[in-house]
Amino acid sequence: MERGLSKVLLCAVDALYKLDGTLVKELNTYLDNSEFGPYEHVSGAVYELLNLQKKARNRPKAASAFAQLEGLLGNFAAQYGLTLAAFLEWPLLMEMKGRRDQFSHPFDRAFLVRELEAQNPDLVLVENALRLLLREAS
Repeated sequence: MERGLSKVLLCAVDALYKLDGTLVKELNTYLDNSEFGPYEHVSGAVYELLNLQKKARNRPKAASAFAQLEGLLGNFAAQYGLTLAAFLEWPLLMEMKGRRDQFSHPFDRAFLVRELEAQNPDLVLVENALRLLLREAS
């Protein structure tokens, strides 16, 4: 059975949860005059870069877009004394997030379905999204 994360890795993932929103806003502002973005999360930019890298092998247009985004992300990181490597580590951070999520508070499907059926006011704004996730029609 796989174990959860160490305390320091949990703290690293907590940083992702707490700080991704402000960092992605800064990144989107930085990319505002480019063809890239806006992104909802920093990982969106990273995964776009990685997808462009795969496509760049066979497609000149993708190679050009890859080089452009790679340069933009590298320059953004340089503002903080870092390199593109900071973005290239993001998939590992996302993997840690996935492991953290796997071992987080146990998912109680029956409770959530009951609360949806009871029309819990805390769930009203996301009721349909939850029903889709649960594949549970009203």
